[in-house]
Amino acid sequence: MIKISLIIPVYNAEKYLEETLECIIRQTLKEIEIILVDDGSKDRSGEICDRFAERDTRIQVIHQENKGMCASRNYAMSIAQGEYIAFADNDDLVSEDFLESNYTYAKKTNADIVKFGRRTIYINDQNEDMGGETRRFSNRVLKGKEITAHYFDLQKMGALTAVWDGLYKKELIENNKVTFYEDFRYGCEDTIFCRQLVCYAKIFALHEGCYYYHYVRSAYSASAKFNEKALDKYKTACALEEKVWKKLKINCLNDGKKELGVTKDYLIPILFMLCDKNCTFSYQRKKDYLNMIHRQSGYRMNLNLRKLLNLMRKNKKQTVVILLFELKLYRGLLKVAERYKKVIDNRLKNGKGAV
Repeated sequence: MIKISLIIPVYNAEKYLEETLECIIRQTLKEIEIILVDDGSKDRSGEICDRFAERDTRIQVIHQENKGMCASRNYAMSIAQGEYIAFADNDDLVSEDFLESNYTYAKKTNADIVKFGRRTIYINDQNEDMGGETRRFSNRVLKGKEITAHYFDLQKMGALTAVWDGLYKKELIENNKVTFYEDFRYGCEDTIFCRQLVCYAKIFALHEGCYYYHYVRSAYSASAKFNEKALDKYKTACALEEKVWKKLKINCLNDGKKELGVTKDYLIPILFMLCDKNCTFSYQRKKDYLNMIHRQSGYRMNLNLRKLLNLMRKNKKQTVVILLFELKLYRGLLKVAERYKKVIDNRLKNGKGAV
């Protein structure tokens, strides 16, 4: 029986792919399949995939024309045979017990979804390691309505942001027809997949330990480069997540958690892009864009006194952003965002992370 199908989309990764695959084939869990989707690579990545497949019969290689990461993952999921599905990026590293430890925990807890610790390492344009940050969880199992009650807490702690820090029961994905949104080419695909899938999970488990090492390479990050499609992804992603809130009936709470989540995951990234040095928008066009998302229901904060007090207690800085946005004081909002962006950029350059 195949216990886990590990899916790795591959695109122009010859510099890092061999090291990634070496640590994958050394996994202590042997009952796995490794699905490599060569997504029209123009370098030697496809050859590297084929060479590793000759070494290890558990590796299956699919060569296709470039369709994007989402399409690659979706196809791999459609042919996966494992009880659980896991993901990895083509330039990341994992511990040798990455799959075994989390599979054992998944079986012990009967989890539909397991999320575990990861370390993010920041690499600058000169390929220098600038340090990183580690996110860990304490062991915890949420069941049924507990998952809904803690949805925004899971969001805040980063458990619903990436897919490579988890195991997902294939039956859960298949039965509920959850796939990656193929229009996303500049990020947000992982976030929406996780948040749509969590709607259907009956058991959600957090697992202690750090198993995954994610490299953020500034020179290669598609989500870091400004263009209008990259900007629009936040508008689309928010609309897709709004359907999740409505399904779970958590879109009209007064605790402020939803509003802080929208601000952190969607509004602030939009503001950062509008403040980016490569942004070609005039102030009027920025204002028009902010007015457009202001009208989008997912970005409506629906402030009242109780919610405002809760917001202030939880995060004063983000509350300022929310108030400026609600009052349409966009010039001041962009100035605040520009200062905040400089702070975040400096933290990332020093390997301290965005938070």
